[in-house]
Formats: sequence, C-alpha cells, structure tokens
Amino acid sequence: MLLLIATGMVPSNLGHFSFQQALPFILIQGLGIGVVATICFSYAVSQLGSARSSVLGSLSPAATALLAVPILGESLSVFVCIGVALTVIGVILSSRC
Repeated sequence: MLLLIATGMVPSNLGHFSFQQALPFILIQGLGIGVVATICFSYAVSQLGSARSSVLGSLSPAATALLAVPILGESLSVFVCIGVALTVIGVILSSRC
C-alpha cells in the first residue's frame, strides 16, 4: 500500500493532518476499540467456543456489507453481492465438516 501511495496510484491524505488532529482517532479507534474488541472476542470464545466464534467472525464482513444498505443507504455492487454469497457458502460448507 505504501508503494501505491508513494507512486501516486492511490490517493491519500497522509501528511495533510497534524498529529494533534489525528490523536483522538488514534486513541479511540486504536486503543479504545482495539482493547474492547479483544476483550469481547476473548469473552465470546470462552462462552460460545472456538468453532461458533470463528463462524460468526467469518460472517462479519458479509453482515457489515448487508447492514450498510439500510443503515447508511449504501448500494451493493454485483461483485460485493457475489462476495457476500461466496462468503456465506464458504462458511456453511466449512462448518458442516
């Protein structure tokens, strides 16, 4: 990714903000959400077991894409719909074994 940004192939806002402007995002997203997510995932694994937790974790990108439609008004492209379908099929097939 750094190579793509450095060559200008991917637009980036890197360097267009100060550390003071980025600090709240670093603290909330990096530390706050990271710590909370780790604690919640550890609790889920202890309560549900590793198999169920991995199934739910595998489905989270598909659920995020589908929930973005009613909540954020997003539209899903054909490739995203295919990706969601393949993810769900893969999770179903892998959990049957």
